[in-house]
Amino acid sequence: MIFLAAFIHLPKALIVTIGLLMVFGHNLLDGVQVNNNIAASFGWSVLHQFNFFELGPFNILVAYPLIPWIGVMALGYCLGDVYKKETDAQKRKRFLLTLGIVSVVLFTLLRYINGYGDHSKWTEQRSGLYTFLSFLEVSKYPPSLLYLLITIGPGLVFLALTENWNNGISRRIKTIGRVPMFYYLMHLYLIHVGALTAAVMSGRSWTDMVNFSTWISLEPKLAGYGFSLGFTYVVWAALVLAL
Repeated sequence: MIFLAAFIHLPKALIVTIGLLMVFGHNLLDGVQVNNNIAASFGWSVLHQFNFFELGPFNILVAYPLIPWIGVMALGYCLGDVYKKETDAQKRKRFLLTLGIVSVVLFTLLRYINGYGDHSKWTEQRSGLYTFLSFLEVSKYPPSLLYLLITIGPGLVFLALTENWNNGISRRIKTIGRVPMFYYLMHLYLIHVGALTAAVMSGRSWTDMVNFSTWISLEPKLAGYGFSLGFTYVVWAALVLAL
């Protein structure tokens, strides 16, 4: 958001160019590793690499590198122009539909050839369903080009098809859309309270889940911790409704 505060003073064409270069080009940096010292490694992680650091008594998780998220925000800012009052609604719908469909098609093509766009490759599995799931399993940390195409693309299609929806459900969804930062910050703390509660429900101490950066897979005290997929979906729905 700090970078975006500077971007808004640039010509829109330049902002779009910066955004596209980051989104489509950042996977060229996947092979770059900086491990010569802790400061350089941490700096590179802030820029482009998901990583976990133990710095004395502190555990620091770098989950959202600046590249390509800065580019994603820049493109989102420019996309706001299609919602200007003078923009024709039908043109906006066609533009969003076209952009969304092209994103999904481009994802499918790039993913199929297993070339550029994500460091993890899909492989043939024991069944068609699992092969399909392998095809969809792309990287969010940092978000690969393919991850962005297959999440933002359908989102753009959804925006185009639901613009005129006006019912009880859509009005509640719009409320979330109007306060995204509040919703985002609140969900971190609500989920963490839920995690503390879940730890106690599973027979563990709530202190096992105190650290925000706890990785269940790396915490010996949480070995075997977890719930069924069905129960997980129930918790997810309850937390969304509460928010």
